Amino acid sequence: MQGVDLIGPFQPSKGGNHYCLTATDFFMKWTEAIPIKDKSAACTASALAALFYRHGAPEIVLTDQGGEFWNKINSDDIDSVAPLPPTEEKIQEYLEARAAKDEEVFQTVKMQVEKAQERQKKQYRSWIKRGMKCFRIEVGMKVLKKNEWKT
Repeated sequence: MQGVDLIGPFQPSKGGNHYCLTATDFFMKWTEAIPIKDKSAACTASALAALFYRHGAPEIVLTDQGGEFWNKINSDDIDSVAPLPPTEEKIQEYLEARAAKDEEVFQTVKMQVEKAQERQKKQYRSWIKRGMKCFRIEVGMKVLKKNEWKT
């Protein structure tokens, strides 16, 4: 499921772009902003096509149903566009999958952090055993120059 919206207008860029099409993948939490010149259907469709060619078309696209998402590009195109809104069951399915993925990622990160902390503790203990001096450094501590050291 992907959310799409337009933001702007901004000061024109060097390329003459005044707006950005923003797209957020709700599952991966990936966000992209694609600069576009105006809010016309042609510019919006071109940016969406570029996005979909790069990442693949999502099964569900959520918009605020602004005119730029519903306008016809020209009269030769499809006469009517009737996208079906996602069902409550489909949205719930996606939210549950996202929650499960978030929990999986959280557990993986937690496990990796714990492993890194354990490696650091072992390294610290090995330094102490070899007689290396280990110091605890905290924010706000004064750094002494070599001639200020007390021996």
